[in-house]
Amino acid sequence: MKFIHNIVLQVDGPKKADFLAAGVDLAEGFTTLKIEETDPRWNVVSLLVDKYRLVDSVTTKFTTSELDASESLAVIPTWHHGFPQPEEDWGYLKATFDLADHCQECGIGKRQAAPFRMTKAPTWGSKSILQLNWVFDEYFVKPDVWASIFKPFGVGCAPVLRHQTGLPLDSVVQLVIDKMSKLNLDGFSFEKCPSCGCKKYLPVTRGLYPGPVSPDGAIFKSTQFFGSGGRAHKQVFMSNLLYRKVGEAGLKGVAFKACEPDHL
Repeated sequence: MKFIHNIVLQVDGPKKADFLAAGVDLAEGFTTLKIEETDPRWNVVSLLVDKYRLVDSVTTKFTTSELDASESLAVIPTWHHGFPQPEEDWGYLKATFDLADHCQECGIGKRQAAPFRMTKAPTWGSKSILQLNWVFDEYFVKPDVWASIFKPFGVGCAPVLRHQTGLPLDSVVQLVIDKMSKLNLDGFSFEKCPSCGCKKYLPVTRGLYPGPVSPDGAIFKSTQFFGSGGRAHKQVFMSNLLYRKVGEAGLKGVAFKACEPDHL
């Protein structure tokens, strides 16, 4: 695996000169520099990150062999398309979820009670899997993709409605991910909601993803929540076999992270 730093900065004269001295030629203006920790320039660049107090987020790139060997894999969206409707004043929450146990402080406790609504059918292009913005633990696919890839694994689907009419869209369905597994999150950072007392873990960006204690099904969610502020979501996982089927079919719209060994 490789650790990649994504450094966000506004390049001005002094920063440009400092980075150029480190072997990195940046044009002036707002930019994101991606650099691996194995890059010989990283040691100097890391000092510049500290010097200028730059935003630096780390991602992990896994080899194909590491992914293929993982018993379960965390699913990471690479395509967010559109917003759940109605989006004004977060109206989709009341339209889609039972909010009886919902905590407005941390976002935990809502339960889906109605189909999601979109303004129109997705323009899929070469992609086959998407997430809506604001909803980070649900996935949507083409109906034929569900029928050929997910249905044989016992994964159900739910309709998605066109918001203006309330009628089902014929080119997109929601995957029904109703299986759950607890993750081995000992030692991982979390925040505790001052209102409801629930825990919410910070995103896992470095190294292997925490392994599920007892994976259940071909696609499942963590019982624990991730996020910060008023956002909360569960992490979605696929079994190795489903991950391979998705890869063999060339489906685009998600990436994967290898997990620590399952803890049955």
